[in-house]
Amino acid sequence: MLGTGHQRQNPDNARAPRASDQVQPATKPQNATETMASFRLVPDESIVRGAGGSDLPVVHLPANPTVLNLELPVSSGPGKLRATLKPFMKNTEIITESLSASKQDDSGGLIAVFSLPSNFLQEGQDYTVELERRGTGGRMEQAGTFTFHVSK
Repeated sequence: MLGTGHQRQNPDNARAPRASDQVQPATKPQNATETMASFRLVPDESIVRGAGGSDLPVVHLPANPTVLNLELPVSSGPGKLRATLKPFMKNTEIITESLSASKQDDSGGLIAVFSLPSNFLQEGQDYTVELERRGTGGRMEQAGTFTFHVSK
């Protein structure tokens, strides 16, 4: 009888997995703090614009992919928010996330934390986070915009 090359494993004869069979991560973080980075953004209305251009906040990309926590100051009280990341001056959504303003800064103001993978951003590019809040009648209303530059 000719075989098809497919062999059935008998569970009693199956070998135990070896360490060499395991998939190893490409990079191993030295400690837990390397897997996350936080940046406090400034509302666009607070950015000083002048003859020398604007001083956009800079988000520095780490060498290895990580989770970035963009801290967004919220002017009104706690509530449900929605943050959308877009390339600057473009209406293309990269990622949208529901948030809540639950963290307090040192001065007692509320902060919403927008978490996203660092590989969603490209070095040398500018981005805008549009923050919306559910308003009266259930409609989403703009709660702020935050523009920043990405650098290594």
